[in-house]
Amino acid sequence: MKIDRPVILNIQILVSIFLLMLPILSVQLSARPVLELEDGAPVSIGTIRKIHSEALGDERTLLVSLPENYAGTEFRYPVLYLLYGDQVKGYFAETVHHIHRLASMGAIPELIIVGVANVERYRDLRPVATRGLSSRIDQFIEFVREEMIPFIDSEYKTKDFRILVGPQAGAVFGLYVLTGESDLFDAYILNNPFEADNCREILMERAESFFGADLPAYTCLQISCVTKTLNRELTEAVESARRFAEMTSRLAPGNLDLNMIYIDDNEDFIPSPNQKDGLKNLFADYKFPEDRKVDRLKDFTSHYDALSAKLGFDVGYPELPMVFKAVDLNRRGRTVEAVEMLEFLLEENPRSLNGLWQLANIKRGQGERDDAIKLFRRCLEIMPNMTPAREMLNSLEAE
Repeated sequence: MKIDRPVILNIQILVSIFLLMLPILSVQLSARPVLELEDGAPVSIGTIRKIHSEALGDERTLLVSLPENYAGTEFRYPVLYLLYGDQVKGYFAETVHHIHRLASMGAIPELIIVGVANVERYRDLRPVATRGLSSRIDQFIEFVREEMIPFIDSEYKTKDFRILVGPQAGAVFGLYVLTGESDLFDAYILNNPFEADNCREILMERAESFFGADLPAYTCLQISCVTKTLNRELTEAVESARRFAEMTSRLAPGNLDLNMIYIDDNEDFIPSPNQKDGLKNLFADYKFPEDRKVDRLKDFTSHYDALSAKLGFDVGYPELPMVFKAVDLNRRGRTVEAVEMLEFLLEENPRSLNGLWQLANIKRGQGERDDAIKLFRRCLEIMPNMTPAREMLNSLEAE
């Protein structure tokens, strides 16, 4: 795939970085997998997994979507659990799309997505009897804690950081869990849980009691409140949400990051839980600050070490920002620091084509022929059709 160079870039540093990165970016884009399917074959964005629940006495279905390069690395990933996951064309596909786009832009880390299919959503997700069904929310919590999470952790490469997205009745479940089982999830992205009029006071009482003390660890909570759905005003639900926000502000529990979003214009009968904004808020500091100067490796890693300490899990070090900083260091004549950064990256991610390519070119420029040859060969081991690496290798071997 050909990449046209930009006509004008006003900032010289961006020109230099772009030109240095152009060969590897071209290779990566051209090497993206292309759909090669038989006519009429289905398109898949995940895998269905079945588990039997002793807590619920039935079989439960999960939909699992993995990061793009999951199979080719030893990395472990945070997990996002999506209630109402059986709505594949709605909530599940929307969540997969948002996470893929945000992660590809470096705005958030890559995530494993687990969609949890409904059976009897009001029975499982609300703490009161609804529509003639007695509540089994405590049994569902037991299923989540003792069965579903251990299953996912045993089957997949997970990190100990979990996000819950709760649409509709799932929002009630989310707030109920947070105010009683706060160690289950680290972040919550919910619709307005106070739309369920028979659950409002229960949730408010639990929250007032629970938020009277600091939370044991950093917890991010976003609640999206739609004021009007089509022609239906949600006055009482929104008032309850505002009362909840005021109560939380008054109690000011430590370690709670509350983000209330009020949406006046909404054309959907059932609004989205707004997970895109929730994820961007949760990982607001994941993208390396553009105005922060980097003169050495520590200037870069300290930012992510601080974020890891705040969130309570190792967020890692994003590949492309590190490569771009190394390129800039080399451009500014700080070659020793650039090499240190790239070698650190390759210790973290030995299959980083970006890192291998840049380090190989620096070694070539320094006259370290043998090291450059080894690095170009490693590029070709990972991507045999990487033409720029093949050409560089042939040129060096011919010398």
